[in-house]
Amino acid sequence: MDTKRKIALITRHGLTPPKTETGTDRITEESIGNLYRNTGGYLRPFVEEYEVTSQGIFVRHSGKKRTIQTANASLAGALKITPVPRSLDELNALNLDITDIRRDERLDYDEVQMNEEVFFRDPDAYIRDLFLDQKRTELEGKEVTPYEHIIERSRGLLQDTVVRLTQERTKKDLGVLSTHSGMVESILAAAVNSVRSSPTRNADDIGGPVPKEGYAALVLDYSPKSGLYDASLERNGQTYQVNLQNL
Repeated sequence: MDTKRKIALITRHGLTPPKTETGTDRITEESIGNLYRNTGGYLRPFVEEYEVTSQGIFVRHSGKKRTIQTANASLAGALKITPVPRSLDELNALNLDITDIRRDERLDYDEVQMNEEVFFRDPDAYIRDLFLDQKRTELEGKEVTPYEHIIERSRGLLQDTVVRLTQERTKKDLGVLSTHSGMVESILAAAVNSVRSSPTRNADDIGGPVPKEGYAALVLDYSPKSGLYDASLERNGQTYQVNLQNL
């Protein structure tokens, strides 16, 4: 089938163990099942209708294992891999046959300065404040990276993702960007800003802060009339327009 639709899944990693436990850079067994059913279930009709194979998929993740595990659990569901993995050992043992998978530092927060104490006090409020004051360089006495810089970095990532999906030579139909709180919202902000005269200052313009296991999809539909791709962002049943030429 000549694929006319492409999707980039933009996701925050799954549920993690309490920080009081050791080895918290992993998703929980519960989350493996959730991602398989929910995120994978969202992608599955697209994968089946357009006959997307493992070779037509690429994955970009941060340096944390939990982002790779989130992508793999979601794709296992999308590809309807059986038996359903119920543990990390079973998930890690899967052969998804996806060769185009690698770390992208733009999905990391290693180079991002944030006030973790304030963030963990109320993560959603922290994200909303980032949107309100995107030039802020200090928060409660600690230096922080201006959010407008993070959004601009994510815009470049989104541009590269669109190119990889739409260039004929790449033969890619589905991309997965798996990342963290703050990073995932910046990607969505870059997408919606493409149709705005001024950048969004309200997290509600992207559907609010993204919870663990949360995701959005950049959907690209080829228009034979224009020879271009029309784009939209789907999240929680809502659709947001995206202008690829203005990314």
